[in-house]
Amino acid sequence: PELRSVGVEVVEGVEVVPTYPKKGDMAADKWPDVQAAAVKVMRESLEATGDPMEVALGLESTVLPELDLITHALAMTYIHKPETVEQVMAARERLAFEELVLLQVGLLQERSKAQSQGAGEGVSIVSTARCDELRNVLHFSLTRGQETALEEILQDMAGTKPMLRLLQGDVGCGKTIVAALGLLAAVGNGHQGAFMAPTEVLANQHFRTLTELFNRLTNPPKVVLLTGSTQKKVRAEIIAEIESGSAHVVIGTHALISEAVEFKSLGLAVVDEQHRFGVEQRAALVGKGPIGGYHMADEVLVEATVAGVEAVEVSV
Repeated sequence: PELRSVGVEVVEGVEVVPTYPKKGDMAADKWPDVQAAAVKVMRESLEATGDPMEVALGLESTVLPELDLITHALAMTYIHKPETVEQVMAARERLAFEELVLLQVGLLQERSKAQSQGAGEGVSIVSTARCDELRNVLHFSLTRGQETALEEILQDMAGTKPMLRLLQGDVGCGKTIVAALGLLAAVGNGHQGAFMAPTEVLANQHFRTLTELFNRLTNPPKVVLLTGSTQKKVRAEIIAEIESGSAHVVIGTHALISEAVEFKSLGLAVVDEQHRFGVEQRAALVGKGPIGGYHMADEVLVEATVAGVEAVEVSV
């Protein structure tokens, strides 16, 4: 909507006028009539069917009243023919809420579809002994948020369906340690873990961090680094170790999704700053294992699978 002063002498009089992109041959001055007719039809229809969100949530739901949102009919009226800026804002809040609900429902449907149609089986971990060992040698305790995230991740990994999870948090909040514990859970149950970063600098950073963490363990898993600058001879050795399963945690860049890389049993995949990877690139990593599922973190996206994995977006 735009603000337009009404009249020359009425200085304080202001009218809120919605504007629309030009459609076909319709003149701009015809829009008010179209608006009025469309809103009238809409309101008459809603009187017969009821507020669509109230119907979807159930008449006993208290969500809309608790959020102090106006009805759908009022929102559509105010957005097309508002009298005040306050009405516009109230309409935008209600319509934005509806869009978020639709988005969330769509994501949940995609999650359900991915878990039930050819996404593989879950990792079905039966032991968290390696996670417990690492936690016992850390010089700090996990925060409540980290505890909750880790508990949900391990719970998903113990299930029979692939994990689809996003772990999100501010910089420095401790997403990497949660991802590390998830990787240990996969390794401790006979699988491998992958951690893909968008740049070699980040990949090297994660390699150093995870190596230092895991070296505190009595029998640390083997961590390898694979990037575009890895020397040919070393690259061949690492690829062989990944395929044989002797490389337990593989950290790298886009090199992880090259055709030459084959995992023996990819159980958890972590993708750092997943928004910097394309959908097909993330899917390529998930497809590297006979297992699959995935979970994400703010800037780590993680996937768990006996079928796939995604990580630090976070998908941890």
